[in-house]
Order: sequence, then C-alpha cells, then structure tokens
Amino acid sequence: QQHENENAELFSTVCLSGWLKDSRDFQRPWGVDPTNPPITDRLERLARFYAIHKPENIPRCEEILRRWKGEERELWAVLKEKYGSSPDTLYPIYDSPYRRVVITHEEDEIVDNLLGELGYTVPSMKQEGPFRGERKAQSLDKKQMYERKVNSMVSHSNETSTSLNTSYSSATNDSEPTGPKTKKPTIAVWDYQMEYGGELLTVKWESDLLMELCDSVQDLAADLAGQAAREILKQTALATLITAVALPYALVRAANMIDGTWTLAIERADLAGIELARTLLESQAGHRPVVLIGFSMGARTVYSCLKELARQQEIWEEQQEELELEKAAKKKGKHRYRVKKKKNKDEEKILREPASIVEDAIMMGLPNHLSLPSLEACRRIVAGRLVNCYSQKDLILSLMFQFHRLSGALRPVCGTSPVRIRGVENYDVSSLISAHSDYCTMTPHILRMIYHGCPHRSQATIIVPSEFATDPAL
Repeated sequence: QQHENENAELFSTVCLSGWLKDSRDFQRPWGVDPTNPPITDRLERLARFYAIHKPENIPRCEEILRRWKGEERELWAVLKEKYGSSPDTLYPIYDSPYRRVVITHEEDEIVDNLLGELGYTVPSMKQEGPFRGERKAQSLDKKQMYERKVNSMVSHSNETSTSLNTSYSSATNDSEPTGPKTKKPTIAVWDYQMEYGGELLTVKWESDLLMELCDSVQDLAADLAGQAAREILKQTALATLITAVALPYALVRAANMIDGTWTLAIERADLAGIELARTLLESQAGHRPVVLIGFSMGARTVYSCLKELARQQEIWEEQQEELELEKAAKKKGKHRYRVKKKKNKDEEKILREPASIVEDAIMMGLPNHLSLPSLEACRRIVAGRLVNCYSQKDLILSLMFQFHRLSGALRPVCGTSPVRIRGVENYDVSSLISAHSDYCTMTPHILRMIYHGCPHRSQATIIVPSEFATDPAL
C-alpha cells in the first residue's frame, strides 16, 4: 500500500514485515497508522496516543475507558483540544523526540566534508559563532533526554502489556533467556516519514501463512516452557560439531511442529522476492532510488529480490554487449551479425539497468544460511549500504536451522551471526532482540542504531558489537 504525500519525493522506501501477530503488523512496525485493516480497538488506539503524548498514562488506559464508557467521542474531543490531536488522528507525529535532537560534532564534520567534496563553501567556526562549539553538548543532553523518555515508555508499557494485547503473551516469548529479564517496549509508535522522509510503501503478502507460522511458534514456545530445554537449545546452537549433531528429542519434536509451515514460508518469501524484483524493473514511477527494509521473512524477501536483480543484471550486461557488437558491425558495413535468439521469457529485453534501482538494503533477522556467492552478488547490486542486523539470542532461527543441519551443513545463519563480506555492514542487535518476535516492536530503535537515513561513511566491512548499542553517545 502506498502512503501518498502532497510533494514529490526523491526516493522510495519499501518495507516488508515477516513476523505478525495480526494483519496490522504489515504496517504497524513501520511508523504509520495501519489502514489495511485499520486499528479498531479503542484500548490500543488510546495506548498508542498516550505513548506519544503522556507515557505515564498508559497503565490507566483501561480505567479511563471505563470512566468514559459510552462517551468515547467526547473523550476523543477532549484529548484533541488538550493535545492537538486525537487517538484517531495521531499522524503526522510532530512531537517526535528525534526531530528535536541536534546532530553530534562528528556527524556535523561528516556533513561538512561531504559538502566540501561537492564544491560547496562550508561556514567556518568564526562565522557560526559559539553555537557550533556548543552543538555536541546540546546534542548529548537532548539524546540523554530522549533515552530517559524511551526508558519511561518502556517501563510503563511493560506494566500493561497483557491488558493492551499489543505484544505476545508470555507463552510466545519463544526464546527469552533465563536470568534477569530486560524490559522491552510493547508499544512502538513513531512516524517514519517525519524522521526519514521519502515515499513509504508497505507490502502485504501471504498474511494467512505468516500468521499461521507465528501461531505455530506460540505452540512451540508453550511446548518448550521448561527453562531446562531452553538452556539445552542455547548450548546446542553454539556447540561444536559433535554436540550439534544430536538435538534433544523434545526440541526435534517441537521443531517438527512448525517445520512444514516454516519451509512453506521460506519458499513463498523467495517467490515474493522474485516478484518484487520484477515489479521494480517494470515500475513506471520513474527512476528514483529504492530502499528495501525487511525483518524475519520480510528480510528473506529482500534477499531473494536482490538475488533476482543480480541475475537480471547479468542478462542486461549480455544484452548490452550484444547491442554494442551489433552497432560496431553496422558501422563497418557488416550485416551478417545477428543477435542471439532469446532463450526464454526471462531474457526479454530489460529497459532499465537492475543495478541502478536499489540504493540501500537493510535485512534484520534474515532466516538464511550464509552463502558467500549469493551475498556477494547482493552486494554488487546495492549501490549504497547493505546492512545485516543479527541477534545471537534469536533461538528460533538457531533451532530451525539446526533442525535442517544436514542440508545446511552447519553453516552460520545470517540472522544470528555477522556476514564477513567486503562492503556488508553488520550490527549486533542482541541488546534489543532476545526473541524473534521482538523485531515487530524494536524496528525503529534498530534503524536509529544503524544510522539509517544519516550521513554515514562506512568502512569496507563493519561489525558493531552489542555493547555499543547502549552507549549514550550513540
């Protein structure tokens, strides 16, 4: 679905969800108000409203609705008069904390260097006065204020996670480790376009299958409710070859519960990626660059799309070579040269170079074995950043790929380990993701952590360890 803007945008962002608790999660994690279908639950709408305007009121949402029962329209009118918006008209969110954060001194230097390389005159320190020198301190102070606000939202939203039904129940925390629990936000309300701009498109695909997969994982989590089984899984997923060959029977039986749905979801994600690549090639919306972002099976779709574009790029280069040979033959007066006959429909003339389409690609929790040739092809097709976000605590990915260990040959999984390929940026998001379902609510924080949409000059290969994710300077 396309979210239209009055002004023409210079780039498009395609967002793909791959893990759902309901069909609204095709849009909910991406900083938009779900419209297909919309959120009709007043309790969730009120909680999302207070998550932006007054997080401390989130635990009181049920009480407020009881007091205003039958007079919800009047309540909405009172909230709009007080805060300037109502739970039904929350977007655009002008009061986003990140919109008030001034860039750091290092980010300012990156922008200045880029402007200098483009030939623009950068104001000096004397011309700007004391503001430039104070910018770093102001930025850190405001970022610390934002961190405190987020922590407040986290603590309040966790108190009401069960009543609001905006996160999975305790049985669905499929891979939550033992020990002290880290509080995570259960309500992720933000505005993608206010923070990053551009044309935003969300893709709705295989909703029934994805929800069936998530339901199957809930059943698996209930079957593995014993903490001992989870400890065995953690040891198995990280053990040596001898230890990993034999999974405990309970885990094999649990993995077998979702194996059929999991395999089907992988196949459908691959097919969806091929169709997405063809759609991008045949798009009539101009030649604006496209940013692809996906998590879980959505990341698999992005990965499949990049592989298909890489394959189409090889065909395009062959076609260009044949055209050059034909032109050269015509110039020399030779008419005997003939272009090779098309072998199949896939080799029909490509009007746009596939390598000119994707600017950045971000894959979070990618369910795929590490394949160096395929990922190198993906790197060649992406003009800008290719980012792999992984979590070592994602035990669902570990379990399912351990279950298919014979075909996978114990290769690393992209969603649980770094991809050591030149030009691929790796971010360890283990501090944010302790269960595969966390991607639904932690997407905005991950995008901020990887500096999405910010001036960023990366090294050839970047691996960011998880301990830096909690650094206030970030």
